[in-house]
Amino acid sequence: MSLHECGASTGAVSLAALLAGESASSADPETTVTQLAHEIAVGGWPGFRELPIERAQRGVRDYLEEIRRVDVARVGGTRRDPARVGALLRSLARNVATHAGRATLARDAGGADGALSDEATSAYLDALARLMVVEDQPAWAPHLRSSYVLRSAPKRHFADPSLAVAALRATPDRLLRDLRLHRRAMPTCSSTATAMATWSMQSSRRTTGDGPPSRYSWAPGRWRTRCTACGASSARSIRSAAADRPRSG
Repeated sequence: MSLHECGASTGAVSLAALLAGESASSADPETTVTQLAHEIAVGGWPGFRELPIERAQRGVRDYLEEIRRVDVARVGGTRRDPARVGALLRSLARNVATHAGRATLARDAGGADGALSDEATSAYLDALARLMVVEDQPAWAPHLRSSYVLRSAPKRHFADPSLAVAALRATPDRLLRDLRLHRRAMPTCSSTATAMATWSMQSSRRTTGDGPPSRYSWAPGRWRTRCTACGASSARSIRSAAADRPRSG
């Protein structure tokens, strides 16, 4: 769900109007930095929106843990080291919405044992992309002949900003103490909203019926993503994931 669907944005600015060249203006929504930190940490998962922040964050961490331990290996068809996948997810979270290249991610994921090979790093990133956990935002330049696009790595976003927070095991309070990470996570919210708005605009022209694309399925209290290439899926009953896990501490 986008910030607008979650009630954290007015939705006053129209993407279609912007693309048509119209000017945009919006009143101050009076959303504070503290409120935004909460929205980033909880994310747009429908079944988590009504839960207390601690339970919601446990549910997101459980979902990411399932991806780390099970789904990445299932998508690739090859056994993957869950510890390396977790380290790569933390590196992606630490470098979210930046131009960090594969070499940087490989050094972080390899840890004391040395950097991952380029082949392994690419395989991990491909699996996460196919699971729709991460998404690349290609470099862009206003001038057609600019070499910037050719020389720049894509910016990598998580499908939901809460996944970056979960990978780092952060909280809204920790985000407020690290405003650089807070600032980097916000473009993921914008990227998600833009992608959803673009899909809505395109689908209104070429499809009939309601609902998101076939690779997404929704049910009350449940979120599922399905890999369109191989059919592998990740699913958690998000209310039970948050409620069943015993509290620690």
